[in-house]
Amino acid sequence: MDGPSRRPLNTALLALFAAGASMFMTSGPLWMTVAGMVAGVAGIFFAVVALVRLRLAERRAVIVFSALVAMAVAGFGLVTGGVRLAFWDTVSTYERCMTDSVTISGQAGCQQDMENNLEGILLPGLE
Repeated sequence: MDGPSRRPLNTALLALFAAGASMFMTSGPLWMTVAGMVAGVAGIFFAVVALVRLRLAERRAVIVFSALVAMAVAGFGLVTGGVRLAFWDTVSTYERCMTDSVTISGQAGCQQDMENNLEGILLPGLE
């Protein structure tokens, strides 16, 4: 099994790798979140390419399963990365607060501040 019949399987595996990278990278600093979102888009792209090339393949079930898992994981990575980017100021402030806080009550205060900030962003004027 070599040549064109292996390409869809290799593309599906590449899609899984990119989707996994997307999940791991969307929970870091800004540059890593953006890179994770790019990896998520690449994962979905490679999954679609693998499905388009499916007629050349011998292991169709493996390719379809891999492509669908890659799409789901990459989609989740894109959503989480997008939410992080949309609320970047609040999320980064919360992460800094949690890093600096040494007590449970301090961490609870960080969480309350984040919830108040998100509430102010999502529901302006409701106080």
